[in-house]
Amino acid sequence: MFGISAPEMMWLLIILIFILYIILCVLIPLNIYLILKWTRKSYNKLEEIYYLLYYTEENKKTS
Repeated sequence: MFGISAPEMMWLLIILIFILYIILCVLIPLNIYLILKWTRKSYNKLEEIYYLLYYTEENKKTS
């Protein structure tokens, strides 16, 4: 097929499977981890800002 002998075809298949394995088992979980880490950080920052604003407003009201 396409002028490729059977052993070459086998090696191409093995390399393709290896590349797919790297993409599926390494890159995708790593991306998910990084995205979750980033969103968690930004969420924590927003929470901090909210609490700072809220408590400064509360302090202004009480004093």
